[in-house]
Amino acid sequence: MPTPQLRVRPCVLLASAAVLGAAVVGRLIINGDLATNVLVALTVALVAGSAGFVDLLPRSPWTSAGTPAKIGAAVLLAVGAVVPLQLGVSCGPVAVAMALGALPLYLWLALRIDRREREPRRLLVATFLWGACVALSLGVTLESLGSGIVESALGGHAGAIFDNSISPGVVEECAKAAVLVIIYRRFRGEFDGVLDGIVYATIVGLGFATTENIGYYGTALSQGHVSDAAVAFFARGICTPFMHPLLTSLTGVGLGIASRSSKRSTRAAAPLLGLFAAMVLHGLFDAEQMLGEVAGIVIVFLVFVPLFVGMLVFIRRTVKAERRTIARYLAADVEAGRLTAVDVDVLACGRARRRALKAAKRVGGKQARRALAAFHQAAGELALLRGRLAEARRACDAGIAERHERCEARVSELRGQLGSMAVLPAAIRPAPLLHVVVAERPPHAPHTERVLATAVA
Repeated sequence: MPTPQLRVRPCVLLASAAVLGAAVVGRLIINGDLATNVLVALTVALVAGSAGFVDLLPRSPWTSAGTPAKIGAAVLLAVGAVVPLQLGVSCGPVAVAMALGALPLYLWLALRIDRREREPRRLLVATFLWGACVALSLGVTLESLGSGIVESALGGHAGAIFDNSISPGVVEECAKAAVLVIIYRRFRGEFDGVLDGIVYATIVGLGFATTENIGYYGTALSQGHVSDAAVAFFARGICTPFMHPLLTSLTGVGLGIASRSSKRSTRAAAPLLGLFAAMVLHGLFDAEQMLGEVAGIVIVFLVFVPLFVGMLVFIRRTVKAERRTIARYLAADVEAGRLTAVDVDVLACGRARRRALKAAKRVGGKQARRALAAFHQAAGELALLRGRLAEARRACDAGIAERHERCEARVSELRGQLGSMAVLPAAIRPAPLLHVVVAERPPHAPHTERVLATAVA
């Protein structure tokens, strides 16, 4: 077995990040504040750690991250956690508890967006930690440095405008979008649609907002008034908890469109337009403080409430389109005998799937429910993969062909296990059927088969 070669560039970058991060921690322990030189050192450490970590990530979405990449992630996370830890210590456990209180609910709602094709748990955790640690630390350091430079060059008024309405939108959205670009480039198998982009964007936005809220709650508590903390919690934790996820979702939508397009111009322009829209709207939201309370309320109800409702409608329409895709592109499996028409009916209906899972648990316990959920997941991935191949209408690589073969084998294996356990028939009996027509092969199926055959050859 060949010995893996030591890669010098990422090792140097990560070592530099570790040394600078340790120096920053030591300076904070001694002085307790983020001076300008400390901010510069922390910024360089974060950029170097990010570059070294990305350099060690696998380029194939089917290759799990090795030990060097995990070490790089640990170094980057340790450096990025400097600012969150300082916030937690300075603001106190009450502020931390307030920020983390409703987080499980919001994460659960975010993960339900794309429940037919769940993302890898390790990737979701890494995305959340990027938002909570790396993006937050980058945002704090770059905003502080930028506002200081603008204030010294153009005066205090210009510095205040830059700090309140320009810098947060540009810096924070770019910091959050960085992890979306990393997933899009290095884990294409896990980022192949608009819903995937929204899910990852929501997770990174929740991570960023959670750490940011610690500072807001700590400031309110430090004033000594419980009412101020309650107002801050109501505004940040109840009224606008999805502001960061909503804005970053625009970037995620752009990357999702790019992942499904065969045009080079669309793949280049869609992410940039999404990021630009996120930065502009973020700056508009932050500018409310300078425009006054009445103007801020008007902006929220005229811009952000319709945007939030529109995003919900867009997600719902996309989910319905995925249901039709599942029904269409599993028709060939019914003809081949891997699935039955009832299987497709259940897979294409969210209510039927939930009833089937409950029935499986009642018949065979938790093990049967987990097996049926894995079957639903594998079959959904297979159908959506075929739909995206047909929609893209461009040749796929051998990795996608390999993934398609693995999905087919996995579906057949799980279907056989469920049939032998006598769980699947009992589970699907109470589910309402959708009467999906499977006699006709979907119009894009020949193209999909041709693409796969070309890739395998």
